[in-house]
Amino acid sequence: MELLNLSIILIAGLVGGAYGTLVGAGNILSIPLMIFMGYPAHQVIAANRVATVGLASAGYYKFEKKGLIDHKIGFFIAIFATIGSYFGARIVVYTDTEILERLIAVVIIVLLILTLLKKDIGLKPKKLSKRHYIIGGIASFFLGIYLGFIGLAGGTFLVYLGVLGFGLTFLKSSGTIKIAGGIASLIASIVFFFNGLIVWDITIALTLGFTIGSYIGAHYSDKIGDIWIRRLFMGICAVMALTLLF
Repeated sequence: MELLNLSIILIAGLVGGAYGTLVGAGNILSIPLMIFMGYPAHQVIAANRVATVGLASAGYYKFEKKGLIDHKIGFFIAIFATIGSYFGARIVVYTDTEILERLIAVVIIVLLILTLLKKDIGLKPKKLSKRHYIIGGIASFFLGIYLGFIGLAGGTFLVYLGVLGFGLTFLKSSGTIKIAGGIASLIASIVFFFNGLIVWDITIALTLGFTIGSYIGAHYSDKIGDIWIRRLFMGICAVMALTLLF
C-alpha cells in the first residue's frame, strides 16, 4: 500500500512539476491529493516546500540554457520576497486564513480579467524604469509575506509579478522567478528540517516527480511559446480562483 501511495505521489509530482515550472501553482494538485490520502497537513506542506527546491533547480537549469532568466530582476525579487516571508511567518497565528484565501481568489480573478483585456500582456518585453523597480520591490515584499504563511499559488503570483511589475514575457518571467522561488523554498525547507517535519519517503517521491516534471516542462517551454503559456496560465488561475472560493 505504501509503495502504491509513493507511486501516486511521484506521478502527481511529475504532472505538477511539468506545468508548475511554466505557470506556477504546481502544488494545487499535490497538496490536496496528499491530504486526501491521509497525510498530516504539516508533513504535506513540508514535503511540497522541499520538492519545490527541486522544481526550481531543474527549471532554472533549463531556462538558463535557453537564455530565459533575467538574473538582475530575479535576485531583486528574491531579496524583497525573502524579507517579506520572514514577517509572513511571524504573523501567521494572527490571520484568518479562510478570509484571506477568498481575498486572494478575488485578486486572481482581477488579474485574470486584466490579462484577458490586455492582449499583449506577457507576450512582448517592456522597457523598465525606476518606477518599475520601486513598485516591484514593494510588491515583492508583500508577496513574500504571503509566501511566508500560506504560499498557495505563490509561484503563479511570482510569474504575474514578473509580467506586470517588470514587463517580462510569460516565458522569461517563468524562468526568472525560479531564483526567488528556489531561495524561499530552501529557507523554508531548512526550517522544516530542524523542526522534524520532513517525512523522507513522501518527500523524496514528490521531489523526484517535481524535479523531473520541471525539467520536461522547461525543456519544451520554447516549443509551447508565450501565447499557449498565457492560455495555460489563465486556465490555472481560473481553477485556483474557483478552488479558493468554493
